[in-house]
Amino acid sequence: MIVSVKAILKFKKKYLMQLRDKKKDIFFANFWGFFGGQVDKKEDYKTAIKRELKEEINIKMKNFKKIFSFNYKISGIKSKFKTIYFTCEVKSLPKKVFISEGQAAKFLTYNEIKKINVVPWDLTAISYLEALKKKYIFPKNLK
Repeated sequence: MIVSVKAILKFKKKYLMQLRDKKKDIFFANFWGFFGGQVDKKEDYKTAIKRELKEEINIKMKNFKKIFSFNYKISGIKSKFKTIYFTCEVKSLPKKVFISEGQAAKFLTYNEIKKINVVPWDLTAISYLEALKKKYIFPKNLK
């Protein structure tokens, strides 16, 4: 199974998104998505997300909260996948966000995100978070 982690970083009601590279060997090339990547062998999920953020945007983060994960299979591909999403409220940022992967990084509102090409499961993750703001989305008897 190929396991990935993604960071949903929020700052002043906007989400930090990455315009993915325009390469034929990556999923959803030239789409917007969250920063993150594949978990290395013998690496726990929180260590992986901290490493990915340090590598990709040179920011050290703390206080991650796992919000959900899901397993999936893509038609025509033998591998199975798992993606784990974490949130982190960003208190302050350096004056310039350095990116080492992707074409660009940008803070976007949820309404802006809904209007652009976004990695589908990343859009699902952010839609889930936005839905959580509205109470009573889960049945009361769910545990």
